[in-house]
Amino acid sequence: MLQAHNNYRVQHCVPRLVLNDDLSRSAQSYAEYLVKSGTLAHSDNRNDIGENLYKAYNSKCLKQMNGKTRYTI
Repeated sequence: MLQAHNNYRVQHCVPRLVLNDDLSRSAQSYAEYLVKSGTLAHSDNRNDIGENLYKAYNSKCLKQMNGKTRYTI
C-alpha cells in the first residue's frame, strides 16, 4: 500500500512517505480500541499527527421504506 501511494507521490514531485513502526503500532492499537468499544471518534492523543477515520457497511443489510433507508437488518 505504501509503495503504491508513493508511486503517485513521485508522479507529482512530492517526497515519498516512510513507514514509522511506532506510529503504526499506535494506530493499530487505537483501531482495536475503536472496534472493542463500538465507537468511531478521533483520538485525543494525536500530538499534531493527522488522523483519518472511515466507516463502511454492506448496503444489502439496509431496510428501505418509502425509498429511504430506515434501519439496518
